[in-house]
Amino acid sequence: MTSFPAPQPLLVVPAYFHPAVSPQQWQWLAGHASRLRLVILNVASGPGSGPQDVFGTAVDLLHGAGVRVAGYVDTAYGRRDARVVLAEAARYQDWYGVRGVCFDQVTPDAGNLRYYAGVADRSRAMGAEVVFFNHGTHPAPGYAQHADLIGTFEG
Repeated sequence: MTSFPAPQPLLVVPAYFHPAVSPQQWQWLAGHASRLRLVILNVASGPGSGPQDVFGTAVDLLHGAGVRVAGYVDTAYGRRDARVVLAEAARYQDWYGVRGVCFDQVTPDAGNLRYYAGVADRSRAMGAEVVFFNHGTHPAPGYAQHADLIGTFEG
């Protein structure tokens, strides 16, 4: 009987550290690209008010290493207007060339499933290759149809 090594899990890393303050952490991420599924870029609890070169350089470093990067967008549990949420996702794409979006503060119950299905579909139409819903707890099963990754734990 042939045995195969167990696959190593890939990590999703919330990179909420400033590249000007902690450039070594961005270098570390690039150096460990084979262990990463996704890095979440959070400039200022969203994309910020304008592009910052230091974040662009950090994202370029990760992309050069083959790491996918998603922009952090707060949905306030479905209370933020979907157009505002999608505009922030678009700014990450335009300013930093990210290939994904991390929707945070996603409601776990099915009551807002249409809202999240809509923002996921529209973000993909805008070019997102990866959609991550961060619930922080186990969500209703319907969410899995609309996201590539689901965050079920924070701590």
